Amino acid sequence: MNGIQASYTNAEANSNSGTSTTDTVGVTEASLRYTNGPLDVMYNTLEYKVGSNTAPLVGGLTASTSSRHNLLGASYLVMPTLKLHVGSGSSSASSSTIADTTSTQMGVTYTMGQIDILAQTAKVHDRSTTNADRKMTGLGVNYNLSKTTRVYYRMDDLNLSTVTAASGSSIKRSAIGISRSF
Repeated sequence: MNGIQASYTNAEANSNSGTSTTDTVGVTEASLRYTNGPLDVMYNTLEYKVGSNTAPLVGGLTASTSSRHNLLGASYLVMPTLKLHVGSGSSSASSSTIADTTSTQMGVTYTMGQIDILAQTAKVHDRSTTNADRKMTGLGVNYNLSKTTRVYYRMDDLNLSTVTAASGSSIKRSAIGISRSF
């Protein structure tokens, strides 16, 4: 309605206390998006709640914990060939050993005919006990064959531990391929 979209989803946790069965993790998600003309802005929040009868899960959640992730992102079409992107996020948990981060992202897309040139930089400040600050710089090119098909090239430079140098924490990747949306 007038460029505004809202959504809310809730899946309650299933507590199996007193049994040997693992609890089901509860998930709540809400988002609000405004798209009108050159501006596209979205806020999203996602929360996981873990019951008291759960073995450790991927991502570090354990029994009786919760985790929340928030993201605010925006794109602005400055002119028909130039789009700017920004984002800000945070993660927190009932235990700071699981998650306590903030993040920022900035990017640009420049279009020349059938070619899109993309650049992005992102940083994560980790305030948890692991203190694993991270950063990423990425570049890419799309050659749009049609509205639904493109050939692409991507390269990025990741540093998964900017606070303390660790073996394997610096990664350089590249990809080339073709994609089609339906």
